[in-house]
Amino acid sequence: MKLGMSLVLFCIGIAAGGCGEDPLSVDDDSIEAVQVSDRESGTDSSLRGLDSKPSDPASRSPGSPQSGGAPKSDASTDPAIDAGTPEKDPRPATDASLIGDRLRQYALARITETILQRRAVAPPEEDIERLLAEFERRVLALPMEIAAAYSEEQDEREVTERALETGDGAELLAQWAANQYEPPDSVDTEWIQRSLAPRPVRTTLPGRRLTSSDDPAEEPIELEDGTTIEFGAGVFELDSRILTRQDPFPSDITIQGAGIDSTLLRLTQDLGMRSNVERLRLQNLTIDGRNDGIFDLRMGSLVLEMEGVRVVGFDAGHGGSYVFAVSGGTILQATSCEFLGGYTETPGQGHLFRPTSQAGFLASFRSCRFELHSLELQRITRQNARILFEQCSFELMQDDLSKPVDGVELRDCRVGERYDYQKMSEYQRDLADLFPALR
Repeated sequence: MKLGMSLVLFCIGIAAGGCGEDPLSVDDDSIEAVQVSDRESGTDSSLRGLDSKPSDPASRSPGSPQSGGAPKSDASTDPAIDAGTPEKDPRPATDASLIGDRLRQYALARITETILQRRAVAPPEEDIERLLAEFERRVLALPMEIAAAYSEEQDEREVTERALETGDGAELLAQWAANQYEPPDSVDTEWIQRSLAPRPVRTTLPGRRLTSSDDPAEEPIELEDGTTIEFGAGVFELDSRILTRQDPFPSDITIQGAGIDSTLLRLTQDLGMRSNVERLRLQNLTIDGRNDGIFDLRMGSLVLEMEGVRVVGFDAGHGGSYVFAVSGGTILQATSCEFLGGYTETPGQGHLFRPTSQAGFLASFRSCRFELHSLELQRITRQNARILFEQCSFELMQDDLSKPVDGVELRDCRVGERYDYQKMSEYQRDLADLFPALR
């Protein structure tokens, strides 16, 4: 149990008291004066008054608190108060003789006073002795508690600094979620780029290995870190289970198509990986959610880069109608991407973000196009989000983007006509217009 403010106040009060003063007459002015004096001089008031010599318990007067008598008002003979510099004490830190009579007298008075205020009945002497013993134990443990808290704070700070230096997005998101890292006021694009910096490519895999197959002889795929999965032009049914069963999900995976108008990946279900997804890249392709969400990570964080990617088929009008739903936090950079509703039976009834926790959301969208859905900015920004939209266009959106939202910056963006529920049927689009092979 941590020590309360009353312990700090009585320590300051004892430091402020002089020899011969009433040890119970510590007022607020003297406490404040000592606090100010210590801050100016750099002195720790809790160290003043320690005796360099052991005090003999037998030498205590009958009026000391441990004898059950009245508090002793004259502390000038107390060997536990010494204005000189304390010498190194050979006694173990648990030796209760380190605590002087004036400190015990102060504790006795405050303990008794508080009990009387709360219960209106004086405690028996044996209970007072027990409470004083507990008080001494906590006082002697306080330096270790302070040192432990300091060490823990420094360890957490070093972890955060390493994450910032190395671009470890998953680690920083974990620190952010635990309130050990204060998110930036705006999107730190340099840090996002550092967190997405590509690692060496180790393996190249043809995209057909991730498509649905009924061949029982085909062995399950185990992806390795640094794998690039290449799709040519055409329409492919991506077996989402191949990705979601990778546990843990490998880092530095790239899924690459032949172009946003050339490669269509149709998901069999949303991408619900069961661990952190670190540095996943989607490039030059279109993804069709087929009336479902796209990313649904309930057990980890997402560090994602998208370039030249079109996302459709997510505005299905049910609880899973989203592009990004991540419990462990998200770091995202999207460049020249399109997030388009309308390719379902309920055009416009979908969301870009779905806030699922207090984890951070740090995103940068550049030269992107948003149509026929909701951003859900008000909800996502209540949960530690920092989002930058730069040179983006918004058309037929449900959001009122004329109102500023904390944590969101629109820079050189174009906002067009708002979504009209009365025209929902008019907004429906046909994916075959983009990929004639679907006809």
